[in-house]
Amino acid sequence: MEHNLCTEAFQTIPQELDFRITEASIKPALRKVRRALLDADVNIDVADALIEGVKKRSLGDEILKGVTADQQFIKAMYDELLDMMG
Repeated sequence: MEHNLCTEAFQTIPQELDFRITEASIKPALRKVRRALLDADVNIDVADALIEGVKKRSLGDEILKGVTADQQFIKAMYDELLDMMG
């Protein structure tokens, strides 16, 4: 399931951002991730908590050298999933 989320949702993130991840740049990806989670029968509270956690982790972050914006966003999603699952 995680692979499908990554390949489908993160294709919407612009490859070149202005050195920062903004809400406008990640909103389409977060919407697709939320939809995929709900389609997979994940509890809505869990899906919303994941989305909010990813927003907090990634908003305002500067894009690191050597990685693209989508790679950095995927890392934020991965970290939040790890925190939620323990």
